[in-house]
Amino acid sequence: MNSGGQNNPKTTWKIVTLPRLQVDAIVSCFLLKYFGDEHFPGIKDNVEYHFLVNVPEGKDPIEMEKQGHILLDMGGGKFDHHKDQDGVHDKCVSQLVAEYLGVQSDRPLKKLIDYAWRDDIKGKGTISEDPIDRAFGLSGLINNLNRMLPDDQEMVLNTVMPLLLAHYLEEKKRAEDLPAEYKKQMDGGKVKITMVQGPRGSVKMVLIETDEIAMAGFLRARREINADIVVQKMSSGHVNVVTQQKRMFDLSNIARLLRKKELQVKGEKSTLSDEELGAAGRVNGVDEWFFDTRARTIQNGGIRPQGTVPTRLSLLEIENVIKEAAATKL
Repeated sequence: MNSGGQNNPKTTWKIVTLPRLQVDAIVSCFLLKYFGDEHFPGIKDNVEYHFLVNVPEGKDPIEMEKQGHILLDMGGGKFDHHKDQDGVHDKCVSQLVAEYLGVQSDRPLKKLIDYAWRDDIKGKGTISEDPIDRAFGLSGLINNLNRMLPDDQEMVLNTVMPLLLAHYLEEKKRAEDLPAEYKKQMDGGKVKITMVQGPRGSVKMVLIETDEIAMAGFLRARREINADIVVQKMSSGHVNVVTQQKRMFDLSNIARLLRKKELQVKGEKSTLSDEELGAAGRVNGVDEWFFDTRARTIQNGGIRPQGTVPTRLSLLEIENVIKEAAATKL
């Protein structure tokens, strides 16, 4: 059901909130703008922001809502948390907005709504006592923006909202998009999970074909997968080997054998020693592979492989090389 009987998607909605913006108000505006279209048709592209201390004298809040105003934390309406039952203010405005829009249980929004509640109800936007964390926590930065732009609250809003959108999109990718992509590739036979035996015990390796650049991080972090090594092949033919940082793997043996195998497949002979073939960085004659000792990755172009020739090795050949290398040193 649309708010206030408004059905015209060309309606210019007017979100009215208190001046000197806080996290709760900004998150509420974000939710209304990006998730409010069912109740407020066209709000994403047709919205104005008004900053008032209270409902103007002589104005009726209900009548204002019928005219396209969305009142946040004022006027005793549906988004005024001061009218909580028995005077107990245990919900922030963001929660009221989320519940009204039906997105309160959306996983990608959970941290954002929880953060708004903690900042508003508990007064703890940034819990860390570290002075650098506190200086660069979002709550503190919003306060700084308010001081810098006391007469331009819309600029404060327009500065912070893209950060919230970036957070939401990343959370959505982790919670929904990456699991869906992983299942798709699994169902299509593009995923192989195998155990690698080495001197430090068993190591879980996942080989996958996908162009999703965040997949390696997902496979390492996902509890039910928890990959120690991810070998990802992209449609361009480029392959990257990424490992769990906490395992502190020594990949020099893998780098050496990958480069050696690459030269063999190319039909080229190398005068490089085993030590040189396993060296960090890029090795002349085998430019396909870059060994990053800090990130503990072996990259055939990384996530943006412009200028790097794809490896000639198949995923099976790479799998066998890693197993052979890891058997003696990893």
